[in-house]
Amino acid sequence: MNYKQIDKLIMKYIFVIALLVLAITNWPRISSGLEYIYGGAAPVINAVIIAYILNLLMVRYERIWFPKTTNQRLKNLRRPMSLVLALLTIILVIIIVLGIVLPQLISIIAQLIEDIPRAAIWTQSFINDFERLFPEVDGWMHQLDMSWTTISANAIRYINDLGQRLLSFSLTFVTSSASRIFNLLLSFILAIYMLLSKEKIIYQVKRIMRVFLRQHWYDRIIHVSRVINDSFISFTVGTVIEAAILGTMVAVGMFVTGFPYAGMIGALTGVTSFIPFLGAYISAAVGFVMILADSPVKALWFIVLIIVLQQIESNLIYPRVVGNSIGLPGVWVLAAVTVGGSLYGVTGMVIGVPIAAASYKLLRMTVQEKESIMKQRDENMLTPEKQPNE
Repeated sequence: MNYKQIDKLIMKYIFVIALLVLAITNWPRISSGLEYIYGGAAPVINAVIIAYILNLLMVRYERIWFPKTTNQRLKNLRRPMSLVLALLTIILVIIIVLGIVLPQLISIIAQLIEDIPRAAIWTQSFINDFERLFPEVDGWMHQLDMSWTTISANAIRYINDLGQRLLSFSLTFVTSSASRIFNLLLSFILAIYMLLSKEKIIYQVKRIMRVFLRQHWYDRIIHVSRVINDSFISFTVGTVIEAAILGTMVAVGMFVTGFPYAGMIGALTGVTSFIPFLGAYISAAVGFVMILADSPVKALWFIVLIIVLQQIESNLIYPRVVGNSIGLPGVWVLAAVTVGGSLYGVTGMVIGVPIAAASYKLLRMTVQEKESIMKQRDENMLTPEKQPNE
């Protein structure tokens, strides 16, 4: 390597480091710009995400739908029928989850609203009994310029306001959900068009890349895309299977042991299992609070049940179902969840793991390639050159 090549390599590294420094120091502006772009392109981005998820199911149905047939009519029907089956599968899963969660959620909210007046009466009675049993406290409170009447009035007002806020939140949630559902339907329609012409879109993208990129960069981008795709497929398929198993285990375990809200907490556990590490704790915390309102003793036994099921899932099910499919060490999974969550919340936690797995795999392949080149170079240096025959 001559001096010009060394100078060129140094300048390249300086340029990359400068870009990283600028990106880190100006991250708030970059993040706000990305959010602005996402706000305008949200339906298209959501359509791409939906199409990618549906494609995972669609390609599997295409392998089942007469894969070796020579009948042209069946070949033409393979893509539409596989897409319809994929859509029906997703819709069926959503209906089952909502059918389990919504009735119990509505029942819980209605019960809370119904219990608010009783809670206000109980609070007033508790304050009166406390004042009667501990009269010396009244003297201390007079010194602090406080009174039981003020405390009880504030407590009752807070409880009543809580009920109004809960009702207002429910109405706001329903109203905002209507607009989100409409945007989601638009994204679904666009995703269907994308899947029906999947090969054509991929061909057009590759054609544009071939025209505007050098062959080296074209091959590199294709390779990186395949690695990222494999990481996302492995993570998604493994996590879906593992979430279904864990959610079923929690629901069946709670039903057998007599805990309330078994179906809802089981479904919640399955959904939150998509968040590595933290998902199980989130569902356990929500379930604990829900059962605590019914029985504190049952809430404690619920934690014991969750710990037992988590141990079974972590030691027996997860290694066999997911195993090393993502190829990412545990410490890097935790780092990916932490960084992704700090940047983009729950969405960042979910997509951070497959992105980190793909990055880790690409880095490992690059390091192995560099090590192989270095080893070959060292061997060539140690091998004595053959002298020409005299």
